[in-house]
Amino acid sequence: MPRQSYVNTTSFTVDAVSVSIDETLDHSAPKFSSASSMSAATHYSPNSGWPVPPPTAFFMTNFTAKVEPVLSAFEADLVTSISRAFYIPENEEGLVSLWSVRMATVDDATNASLVGFIGQTLVDFVTAYPDILDSPGSFNVVSQWETPFSRDTARIVTIVITGSGFAIDNVSVTVGGDACVIAVGAGTTTTQITCTSAAKAAGTHAVVVTNTVTSGTSNSDVVVTYVAPPVVTSVSPSSRDIAGIVTIVITGSEFAIGDVSVTVGGDACVIAVGAGTTTTQITCTSAAKAAGTHAVVVTNTVTSVASNSDVVVTYVGGVVVTNATDRLAGTDSYGTPGSADSDWTIPFSSTPFTQFLFSRGDCAKWLVADKEAVGGVWGPSGSDWYESALRNVAKSSNNDQPHQVVWNNRAADPDGDPWITLTDYDGENYLTIIYVEDSNMYEWNDPSGANVYIRNLPSVAPPVVTSVSPSSRDIAGIVTIVITGSEFAIGDVSVTVGGDACVIAVGAGTTTTQITCTSPAKAAGTYAVVVTNTVTSDASNSNVVVTYVAPPVVTSVSPSSRDIAGIVTIVITGSEFAIGDVSVTVGGDACVIAVGAGTTTTQITCTSPAKAAGTYAVVVTNTVTSGASNSNVVVTYVAPPVVTSVSPSSRDIAGIVTIVITGSEFTISDVSVTVGGDACVIAVGAGTTTTQITCTSPAKAAGTYAVVVTNTVTSDASNSDVVVTYVAPPVVTSVSPSSRDIAGIVTIVITGSEFAIGDVSVTVGGDACVIAVGAGTTTTQITCTSAAKAAGTHAVVVTNTVTSVASNSDVVVTYVGGVVVTNDCGLAIDGGGWTLVRHIPDTHAWHPATDRLAGTDSYGTPGSADSDWTIPFSSTPFTQFLFSRGDCAKWLVADKEAVGGVWGPSGSDWYESALRNVAKSSNNDQPHQVVWNNRAADPDGDPWITLTDYDGENYLTILYVEDSNMYEWNDPSGANVYIRNLPSVAPPVVTSVSPSSRDIAGIVTIVITGSEFAIGDVSVTVGGDACVIAVGADCGLAIDGGGWTLVRHIPDTHAWHPATDRLAGTDSYGTPGSADSDWTIPFSSTPFTQFLFSRGDCAKWLVADKEAVGGVWGPSGSAWYESALRNVAKSSNNDQPHQVVWNSRAADPDGDPWITLTDYDGENYLTILYVEDSNMYEWNDPSGANVYIRNLPSVAPPVVASVSPSSRDIAGIVTIVITGSEFAIGDVSVTVGGDACVIAVGAGTTTTQITCTSAAKAAGTHAVVVTNTVTSGASNSDVVVTYVAPPVVASVSPSSRDIAGIVTIVITGSEFAIGDVSVTVGGDACVIAVGAGTTTTQITCTSAAKAAGTHAVVVTNTVTSVASNSDVVVTYVGGVVVTNDCGLAIDGGGWTLVRHIPDTHAWHPATDRLAGTDSYGTPGSADSDWTIPFSSTPFTQFLFSRGDCAKWLVADKEAVGGVWGISGSAWYELALRNVAKSSNNDQPHQVVWNNRAADPNGDPCITLTDNDSENFQTILYVEDSNIYEWNDLSGAHVYIRFQTQPR
Repeated sequence: MPRQSYVNTTSFTVDAVSVSIDETLDHSAPKFSSASSMSAATHYSPNSGWPVPPPTAFFMTNFTAKVEPVLSAFEADLVTSISRAFYIPENEEGLVSLWSVRMATVDDATNASLVGFIGQTLVDFVTAYPDILDSPGSFNVVSQWETPFSRDTARIVTIVITGSGFAIDNVSVTVGGDACVIAVGAGTTTTQITCTSAAKAAGTHAVVVTNTVTSGTSNSDVVVTYVAPPVVTSVSPSSRDIAGIVTIVITGSEFAIGDVSVTVGGDACVIAVGAGTTTTQITCTSAAKAAGTHAVVVTNTVTSVASNSDVVVTYVGGVVVTNATDRLAGTDSYGTPGSADSDWTIPFSSTPFTQFLFSRGDCAKWLVADKEAVGGVWGPSGSDWYESALRNVAKSSNNDQPHQVVWNNRAADPDGDPWITLTDYDGENYLTIIYVEDSNMYEWNDPSGANVYIRNLPSVAPPVVTSVSPSSRDIAGIVTIVITGSEFAIGDVSVTVGGDACVIAVGAGTTTTQITCTSPAKAAGTYAVVVTNTVTSDASNSNVVVTYVAPPVVTSVSPSSRDIAGIVTIVITGSEFAIGDVSVTVGGDACVIAVGAGTTTTQITCTSPAKAAGTYAVVVTNTVTSGASNSNVVVTYVAPPVVTSVSPSSRDIAGIVTIVITGSEFTISDVSVTVGGDACVIAVGAGTTTTQITCTSPAKAAGTYAVVVTNTVTSDASNSDVVVTYVAPPVVTSVSPSSRDIAGIVTIVITGSEFAIGDVSVTVGGDACVIAVGAGTTTTQITCTSAAKAAGTHAVVVTNTVTSVASNSDVVVTYVGGVVVTNDCGLAIDGGGWTLVRHIPDTHAWHPATDRLAGTDSYGTPGSADSDWTIPFSSTPFTQFLFSRGDCAKWLVADKEAVGGVWGPSGSDWYESALRNVAKSSNNDQPHQVVWNNRAADPDGDPWITLTDYDGENYLTILYVEDSNMYEWNDPSGANVYIRNLPSVAPPVVTSVSPSSRDIAGIVTIVITGSEFAIGDVSVTVGGDACVIAVGADCGLAIDGGGWTLVRHIPDTHAWHPATDRLAGTDSYGTPGSADSDWTIPFSSTPFTQFLFSRGDCAKWLVADKEAVGGVWGPSGSAWYESALRNVAKSSNNDQPHQVVWNSRAADPDGDPWITLTDYDGENYLTILYVEDSNMYEWNDPSGANVYIRNLPSVAPPVVASVSPSSRDIAGIVTIVITGSEFAIGDVSVTVGGDACVIAVGAGTTTTQITCTSAAKAAGTHAVVVTNTVTSGASNSDVVVTYVAPPVVASVSPSSRDIAGIVTIVITGSEFAIGDVSVTVGGDACVIAVGAGTTTTQITCTSAAKAAGTHAVVVTNTVTSVASNSDVVVTYVGGVVVTNDCGLAIDGGGWTLVRHIPDTHAWHPATDRLAGTDSYGTPGSADSDWTIPFSSTPFTQFLFSRGDCAKWLVADKEAVGGVWGISGSAWYELALRNVAKSSNNDQPHQVVWNNRAADPNGDPCITLTDNDSENFQTILYVEDSNIYEWNDLSGAHVYIRFQTQPR
């Protein structure tokens, strides 16, 4: 409790001023009974954060103050009162004081210093005398300010900080590096803090919040501005009339510009617009007030701090009448100044002024004259005394222009008082008198009285305007202009533009040479800028003008669409364009107006830049006004069209065929298509889109023709590498054989022209004639197997399937025969494909043939099932025989050479008893040998073909014998002989293909590698569709990456090219694609960049850019074919760029080129790769020669900007998306850490994005590199993918926990991703606390309550979404959860409940002395005793609490002692223990505990206060419940927690 009385004497010194204070505290006589009765007490309002109930009493201490020495700046009657009010909180545990200081002094500076001293030392002063307080630490100063953004430099001010992430109870605040004190109970939340900031020097100071638990500091860009209090030093005028509105000028310091107010005697002094307030001067208009002295007070409204109040304005006044005798010298002084009903005057001889105003009292008659014009003492020295003379009058109620009036004086001598009249002096006319002195001489008949005024009007020269900026402006809106000139009357100036006011803004900074004002909107035109000094009504010159310019208007632009590339000239039409002061933008980018481009007020020509496809506004800006035009007129940038495919890609040469073109950037309704230069007509309603066009292509000669799409709106043409191949209709000229049996499958050979190799089908009488694998189809011959048909004539029709065009149908095969053999073994045995050539029915002798299987016999009715017959086959190509019984049960296949006879090798293998090679038989499906014989016992005898080794007595194995009259047989099934033409080719094997990935669009060359390919008799399909094999040994597939198109060919054993176009690509001859004849296709209009010249076997070749080849391809006027060095890109001799000397054959520059692999040597034909006009030279190279072209784009190297995801798991195949630029679609590869990242088919690769699947790799950082394979250009390697190993959980502690509450667990393992990791326990989040110290091997988190059972602990690296193993678990133990869980709230939570007794129960039945080894009861039960073992659980602190959480204590486990104490010490005994905090005291303190068994090993008796065996109310823990009962019904708990950092 505070003392009842107190006397204190103290002294202090500041600025050489010594102050001594005697203080008496009278506690028994309170001066205030409530907060509202003392002004200082209002600082303790609830809004200012005061944490305790309203005050119960206030007391005053009385002071007497003595100031020594008395400085000259102080008045002798210095009055100083100092008081201190004491505030006593209701619980009387502390004492707070508040100072109130009042002073009166004429020395403002010293006064401010003294007040500042007392304010600054308040806390120190009270702290220096702690014996006046029961609790020295409880002193508080509370401010009345709420949430200031700016504040006073002095005092302690409460501020409220708003933000996020504030750590409640673990946060500190600084303002400019000094602590901002957070009061107890100040209501800090995670988003708001209230604290009291200390006094600081004026300036801006950063507000910084620090979460002390992590030492993490906030941003420092939020500030509090400390503003010094304003100081008033003087006011002018310091005296004024009581009536009217008078402008005053206040001088001082620390005025807050824009945030300041002024009062005079408590009433507002209005700061006029444009009054020019600065930090040291304010001009305002003061209102009328009663006579007297009125304080001038300036308040900085941003802080609500007011200035000193000792500078005053004296108000003087009443109705003025004259009774003076000083001859207007201003020396008289009489009467009561301000009185309305008596004479008075005030001296004005020493007051600066320039003019007199003489007026009647009702102001109806008045006159203004300069004081020099009035004369007397004010006239020029030695002149103008009061006498009858003309006087200059400035203006009067009679005449508002300067004029002259004759005045007189009343005493008829120069020193007489003036007789001032409104008109020329007329002694008889008193009605014109305005001023006469010495009132006893004359009376007058005007009852209104009279007044004399003076004013100090500077002699202002008329203003002069020299310039205005801007001198041009828009017609609309309010525009600020700056006027430059001289003689501007600051504060008394106005501006007009074209007669309309130009408003001078507040604080616009008007000076005598410059004015800033806002000009109004006006119609277009030129307007005079006129400045008027209002104090003199003088106006400036009017020859400086502002030109109002209408904003430009754009009505159209031509062209309204353009290509995205290059610089394009556009013409903009509109109005109000400012010639010479205009700019244009297209989509925000400059459209350059060329010099001499002919800009007018209605038209502009400029060059627009390249931009991405899209619509862009065309905006014209008159730069002289910055006025921009409308933005609704646009230019559409159109990307050039791109053709990716055409369907069908081949068509007939005749008729009109509809084709569908697929691509991108097609301009709907503004697009045209050509095929080989001829229009492809787009039908009305054909459904053209930006990606597809349907048109009808015209008939053309056979050949390959480019499909070109042109966006007509920009004239941009597409690429020309997508083509339609015009295919001539096939022509059949003959078929062999032209007659055949009606039965069986017969091979026929069709001869003709224009057969489409690989894309051809044949029908005989409408049924398919199967073209066998390796059948050797060419453009002029097809071999196929025709099926059995009815007897008659059947047309042979060849159809080019690529165009669906069929050949003529006048070439026929005649089918001859009757009944078709029904059981045709040739359809099934060994894959089929057999032709039946010889037959005997069942119940019949052997074959009647006698040709020894030579195939020359012909008899019977071919196809008959029940009679003998054969057809000739000696001239039919075949490779194998099939001999079979009629029922197909016994059969044998052998190559014709193995059968022998005429089919055996020359001079050998005639029919004789010998081993024969059998390919397979019904006895053995593997190659084997059988001994055959012949029947006539001589080499020329007919063969005796048997299924097994010859055995003359075993007729059952015979498959063929001739001359049927010799032997009968007992097999009723008959016998057949078949042939087929099966090349002796092993099945083909494909091992690889390059490229293995390609774009979905276009025609792409692929190279297939493998074995057993049948040259000339092979076909390829990709996904079931034909892959076209080029003519012969196509060097264009392999040389320099492929991509070549064959345009000119000569076969082997032939003279040089018959072309004569000098490689211009205009010749056209021969059959394109033919392997054995000369041909060329035109290529003059085909886009290409390079030539490839090669020999037919590809052994010798050379690649050169077309410009390097020269001729028509060389630069204009140069590089024709002549003896000169040529640049070669690479050749079979040198794979690096090099130079070779070529020549021309005709010995003149226009001769055809003589292209050689090495420098030209006329005698060395072996190096020639190209010569024209084949009749001039022969050559000795049998391999032929080819010319190829290709269009190789100049591809920039790829750039990788980013990859997503940038982190991935080390295992598995993960799709990544790479973003960048310059990716070559279809010709790009990706590696991650050097290993391929596979680009999937259809993965949507673009020039800026690639999607690929990356392979598993070791943990670490791996570079992502993109390579444009077409150029081998690789990207940068600084963009990486981080491979992150999956997390591994090894253990968790504790591994068992209660089912209730939030429990901290520590997870140990490896590969934890710090900052990108999450934990679940049983699928629920385990929260990783801020500052929990996660490392790559350990995580601490708080797990939530869960049902009893085993729950997996899973760590997930969120950066890869890969989860750890799930075999490490936490066991949740318990039944009913204790409902009132103190561990959730006390000291920040995080506690695990390990021991429990319910209410109405004895103490804990445990006997382990808190060692944590006991285990009993049902963990989690609310109404029974239980404990769980915790001896092996990591923890640092105990919490002992009553069940209702009202009484509790937290202590470190070492402080509790027992097994947890330091070895050899701290067992349970009567001793002081360190307590971290408790329900009694939230600061660390000590309590004496004991143990119940009176020996060191006894169980602990843990109490809230010092041990008192009689006071059971303070016990928090006792063991062995049968010893003591207790009277607390709330139960008791024991908790543990693992605290990584002190709270």
